[in-house]
Amino acid sequence: MSPGASNAASLRYCTRCGKQITVGAVFCHACGSPITAPSSEAQDLFEQAGMLSLAKGSNIPAIPMLQRALAIGLAPNDEVFARWSLAAGYREIFGNSGLSSWQMVETNEFRQSMFELERAFELDRTCSLGFFSQPHMAATLYRLDAMYETETKIKIKREGADAALSYLSAKLNLVDYLPRPPLLWSLLMLAALYRDRGAIEDAIRCLHKVIGAKPLSPGDEERYSKDRGKAHQALREIQEQFPMYFQAPVAVNAENCSRCSTAISPGARFCRNCGTAVDMK
Repeated sequence: MSPGASNAASLRYCTRCGKQITVGAVFCHACGSPITAPSSEAQDLFEQAGMLSLAKGSNIPAIPMLQRALAIGLAPNDEVFARWSLAAGYREIFGNSGLSSWQMVETNEFRQSMFELERAFELDRTCSLGFFSQPHMAATLYRLDAMYETETKIKIKREGADAALSYLSAKLNLVDYLPRPPLLWSLLMLAALYRDRGAIEDAIRCLHKVIGAKPLSPGDEERYSKDRGKAHQALREIQEQFPMYFQAPVAVNAENCSRCSTAISPGARFCRNCGTAVDMK
């Protein structure tokens, strides 16, 4: 077997486009790139960065190594972790800056932290890595949730509610592939924006997603209990103001949700698990 074929057999994903590689392939079937092993230099830098972060108790010292490793090229599973680590390092910088929340949003580190996480989401989704599907990794996204919430508030002040709604909706779409919604504060804010706009069904869908979310760990129970309480309160207010959205429809509901296959309760208009609008027969 040639060295190229040997390397191809040991890789899971193309280092250029991230598509899964057929065992024994010499070229990627998706983009046509030759299959080569990730650079040993990039791998060494990635591993050294991890050890440095552990030794220092901070991701900040590892930022230059991680940047260099990414520039050279890492395998997709290592790239996702490297970008998550970079985002954490940048967040440490602006988080310890002493600036107000509104001032933090203007910093390069705030933007870069958000950018790295969003690149990680894209890679995680396209390569089906399952990185952020792990409860302990999804639990770290509450910090990004707070970042999106802060920037949305600023957009409301500066650009208006419509711009803020478009912004937040696009951000939440980035994590829509995950089995459990990780950004509950953003969902609550998006529900409020939809409600103010008169898009009541969209608001209800967002609130049901919050209510259906399960805590990622026992330690998260209190925080998620508060978020679910806010969602229930918002639903009660919507029901009082718009009772027609909670009346059982005459048509017969589908037996299962078209998106997640959860059994649909009689008369329900939204899936209790994922918040998807029920398909009516």
